[in-house]
Amino acid sequence: MANFSLFNLIFVSFIGISLGCKCIPPTQNMAYCRAQWISKANILKQVDANGTIIYNVQHLKIFKNITKDIPNEIYTANSTAACGVTSLLEKNEYLLVGIINSGKLYINSCIVMPILDGRFQSHPLWRDVPQDLRLRLVKKDFKPCPIFKR
Repeated sequence: MANFSLFNLIFVSFIGISLGCKCIPPTQNMAYCRAQWISKANILKQVDANGTIIYNVQHLKIFKNITKDIPNEIYTANSTAACGVTSLLEKNEYLLVGIINSGKLYINSCIVMPILDGRFQSHPLWRDVPQDLRLRLVKKDFKPCPIFKR
């Protein structure tokens, strides 16, 4: 019986790991093209609400935005297995990249701006963003994004 329970535990753990969040590491250009908004933001507060984390932020510099206004609330799943970004700390500045859905800003662990191409990490602290990437963001110095037919 103990062997059966151990097997079940290992099996369930394996399924959980295999079904967790998986992302293709983006290049900086790919991240820029995928993003609907990019911001240097200060995290003011984190609120957990019904399976969602809501970050209240102050946008310090907006590098890309496809809408007229940019809200000060950012939504993400409260689980890393669901690609949620759960580790942003209050009173820290980050380079955040995300999408917009129904007027709300969303981030996840798959749409991130890597500080170096080929190096995958979560949304970086602003102090870790290299000067050359900061300059590219200000100048919007990225290759043209591909146009996909629907």
